[in-house]
Amino acid sequence: MSPASCEIPGCDRPRRKRGWCESHYSRFRATGSPLSKGRTVLAAECAVAECATKPVAKGLCRKHYYQTPDQKQKAADRALRVKESNARALAATTPPPPGLACAVIGCRREKQSKGYCDHHYRRMRLTGEPGPAEVKSVRPPGDHVACSVGGCADRALVRGWCGAHYQRWRRFGDPLHFPEPMDRTCSIDGCGRMSNARKLCAAHYRRWQLYGDPLITHWSSHTAKDGDRRCAVTDCDRRTYAPGVELCNMHYQRKRKHGDVNIRSVPRVATCVTCGIRFDPGEGRARKYCGRACKPSGRIAGSVNMRRWVDKLGDEEGWKCWLCGEPVDPGLFWPHQYAGSVDHVIPASRGGTDERRNLRLAHLTCNCSRKDKAIAESD
Repeated sequence: MSPASCEIPGCDRPRRKRGWCESHYSRFRATGSPLSKGRTVLAAECAVAECATKPVAKGLCRKHYYQTPDQKQKAADRALRVKESNARALAATTPPPPGLACAVIGCRREKQSKGYCDHHYRRMRLTGEPGPAEVKSVRPPGDHVACSVGGCADRALVRGWCGAHYQRWRRFGDPLHFPEPMDRTCSIDGCGRMSNARKLCAAHYRRWQLYGDPLITHWSSHTAKDGDRRCAVTDCDRRTYAPGVELCNMHYQRKRKHGDVNIRSVPRVATCVTCGIRFDPGEGRARKYCGRACKPSGRIAGSVNMRRWVDKLGDEEGWKCWLCGEPVDPGLFWPHQYAGSVDHVIPASRGGTDERRNLRLAHLTCNCSRKDKAIAESD
C-alpha cells in the first residue's frame, strides 16, 4: 500500500483527511465509522436525560454537544487566545494624552462618553460600576446580571434595570411606576368596540360626523323628535341633513342637483344633428345623434363606418376621391387600400362634425395618409 493511498485495506483511492479517502471520511462524519455503508439514523431526542431537543451530532443536541469536555476545552482555548491578542494589542497602543484618557486608573484607552472608554462605559450602564481596568465580561459565566428592581429576574440592560423598568423611568421618572389601564371602549351603551376619537368607535364617530348624533343610522329613516332640527320644507318631518343645513337629505340633494327642492328629476332632451329628431341622451352622456344610423364616422375599423354611407357619398359625388382626384371602384370593400371610405373635411379632432356637408368620399389609403391634417398641411 502506497503512502498516498487510503488506510482502509483494499481501498486504493488517494488519501484526503485523517488518512482516509473522501468516501470513507464522509462515512465517518455521517455515521462515526469509516467502514459503515449506511447513514446512522439519529435518535429523536437528545441522549441527556430530561432533554427532548432534537440531536445534531453524536446523539446530543446543540446545547449539550458544546458542553462536552472537548468542546469546553476548545472554547476555553479560544477565549484565552482572544484575551492574549487583546492584551498584546492594548500594550502596543500609545496611551492617550492625560486629558483624553479613561477615568479608570490603569486603563490605556481613550475616553468616549462621560469620562470612560467604551468598555467601562458599557460596564457602568449594565452594573452601575465601571469595574477594574482589565477588559472582561461584565456577566458571570453561565448567568446574567439580573434587574436591580426587586422581584424582577430579567437581564439588566441600562442603569442596572431591564428594558421595561428603564422605559418606565424614562417616561415617568420612576422604574416602579405602572400607569393605570385606560378605558378604550366606546362610550355608547351596549357597544364594546374600541374607541377611535371623542370616546366613540369608528362607526359611531362617523355617524356623529355626518348627522351630528352617533345614534342615528340614516337620516331618511328617522323623523324629527322634540328638540331636534327639522327640515325647512313644509309638511316634511325629517331631520336636517347635517349641522348648519336647514334641509333633510332628500330635499338637500334635489336643491343641489336641480336648484329646486320640489323638482325630483329634469328630463334631458337633445336634437339629432343629422335627422333633427329630439331624443334622450341619457345621464352624463353628451350624444349628438339619435342612433348609429345617423352617425357617420371616419374611423376605418369602427362598426359605425357603414357601407351605406360610402355608397351614398359615391352616388352623390360620382365615385371620385376628393383627395387625389382618381376614381373610386365601387366593387372594392374594406380593408382594400383603394376601397371607398368616409373622410372628414374638417377632422373631428379639430372640431369637425359628422354632418353631411363635412363628409367626402376618399380612398382608404388617402384617408389614412391624411390622418387628422388640414387640407393645406396634407398637400
